[in-house]
Amino acid sequence: MVLTTAINSSALRNRFKCILISLLSLAACRETETAQSIGENYFPIELGKEFVFKIDSFHFNSFENSVDSFTYFEKENVVELLSDSGKKNYLTKVERRGDSIEPWQFSHYVVYGKSNLALERTMANLTITKLVFPVKRNKNWDGNQNNYLSRDMYSYEELNVHLQTEFGTYSNALIVRHESDSSFLEVIDRYEAYGLNTGLIRSVRTHKEFQMSIPEGSTVVRTLINQN
Repeated sequence: MVLTTAINSSALRNRFKCILISLLSLAACRETETAQSIGENYFPIELGKEFVFKIDSFHFNSFENSVDSFTYFEKENVVELLSDSGKKNYLTKVERRGDSIEPWQFSHYVVYGKSNLALERTMANLTITKLVFPVKRNKNWDGNQNNYLSRDMYSYEELNVHLQTEFGTYSNALIVRHESDSSFLEVIDRYEAYGLNTGLIRSVRTHKEFQMSIPEGSTVVRTLINQN
């Protein structure tokens, strides 16, 4: 009887050890997935991080049937880190200049809020949800879910896209498509591309209305020059 009890106790201990090992292994796998696969590296950000962009703006004039264009540059520099209940908020100074020779001039501040659930961008008290985690193809969310504006649906259209710009080539780009519309009278086309371990590579915002097949509106293209 004593022998039988000892054997049963040993078996229970071994079973408990197996369960414990399985739970620890599962937790380790989840931790590894969170760190490596959740998609946070599509927007790496930290104190001192700097991004420089070229902005090309095209304005379509239906009355004159013409296109006016101009170019300027923006630099974003993360200057302060604030923590807020699990989310890190990065105060970012934005500067502008008209060409590569002019000195940078202060423009405004934005705040990037990043957690293991989402990336948010706040400017002038308006918060836009730019990315949600984990990143999965065809995943949808409302970019205006944390502000007073009407719904604006975003989706992960493509992953691991090869993308080339005038400043670089990226082999693991993520395409985020905003709610768009296209007809004979109006075209609304908006998307952003993010590079793995890079951040925003390019954004395109087009809104054109047509009168007798002549466009009226604008297209703004924002392209990353470098980041460090």
